[in-house]
Amino acid sequence: MSGVKLTPQEELKLAAVCRKQWIDNVPVAFRDLTRRGSPLSIKAGEELRPKTFSSRFRYTSKAQNAGGVQNHFQGFQRLVSGQHIVVSGGDWRRRNQFSHVFVGRFASAEDPDDPAPPLAAKAGVEEPRDGDTLFRKIELDKTCWHAGGISICGTVLVVPVECGPTRTRLLGGRTPRCEEQSRVQFVDLNDPVRPRILDVHVDRPGEMATAASMIHVPGRGYLLVVLSATDEVPGFQNRKLEFRWSNTASLCDGFADAVNYQIPRSLAWRSYQAINLVRETQGRVFVFGVGQDDVDLFEIKLPVGNTEEEPIPTWDEWKVPPTETPWVPELRPVCGRSDFGHEDGHADFQAGAGVWAHENRLGLYSVPEWRLLSNRLLMTEWLGEDPG
Repeated sequence: MSGVKLTPQEELKLAAVCRKQWIDNVPVAFRDLTRRGSPLSIKAGEELRPKTFSSRFRYTSKAQNAGGVQNHFQGFQRLVSGQHIVVSGGDWRRRNQFSHVFVGRFASAEDPDDPAPPLAAKAGVEEPRDGDTLFRKIELDKTCWHAGGISICGTVLVVPVECGPTRTRLLGGRTPRCEEQSRVQFVDLNDPVRPRILDVHVDRPGEMATAASMIHVPGRGYLLVVLSATDEVPGFQNRKLEFRWSNTASLCDGFADAVNYQIPRSLAWRSYQAINLVRETQGRVFVFGVGQDDVDLFEIKLPVGNTEEEPIPTWDEWKVPPTETPWVPELRPVCGRSDFGHEDGHADFQAGAGVWAHENRLGLYSVPEWRLLSNRLLMTEWLGEDPG
């Protein structure tokens, strides 16, 4: 799939926006997230508005949509600033088979004095406010029809898409069968009204991709992490992380070979549907795992820029001879929470969920797997205190 390349000016702007996602103290910001979430809703928009009898049930849990197994939402992210959100999904029906990304905007949250206000402050619950709607659908991959847990790095959306050999008979047909494969795609959302698929991707033949996340490390480039399911050990699902550094400081120059990390049994790693990397101001890097009713935090030991005492080298200083011992990732559990309350029907970490970071403020969002037949998509927002 062809796409566009970022210009040098756009690369610089992307790196600058990535800095807005830094948090002074990630564990403290995580601890301070409110326990009781705020419910809100958004119109599913013209892209999911019923046009025919069959499309009326698309992305719903109704029997006419095989109870929801034909298509469902899977990932969620809020853009760094502004009122825009992104939801990923997948549709395996033969005539409509595609992995999807839906872009939406909460016009009700517009505030000239606050670039990133709480979305739920003025949003409706039983009835979305005017202008709060999903307005754009992006079709990503026809073969890899299932889009997993997504993340945002600056203005670039990271989307893992996958397809596997399992073919399940369901009401409405059989899921498509293909060679086990996945791909990580990148979508530029600097202008959410005009999203652009970038001319960079990571093909992963023979591998599935549950979720993916990426951060920018000054002086080094980009670090991409992909969560994969593995059947090497029975009952040991979603226990492999794949780490890739960008080839250069430019995102569109692609990524180097993967460094695989098999998560040990001793690490309290659960069945997550989303992973989100967050960087501290002083350089430490953390990954959130989100799934079921749990949100857990782990620290990743990086070869550069992990502590205040360890200065981040320039790009040329980081380069090492090929014979040097390869970097081996290390994960350290920090803390976890399962006390996030919500209104019934508005929260489901098993479906679309994601962590949001903006100018030292942390947030958590979730959406269920399906919209309501009334063409509403329910959401829940948990925010920490505004440091401003």
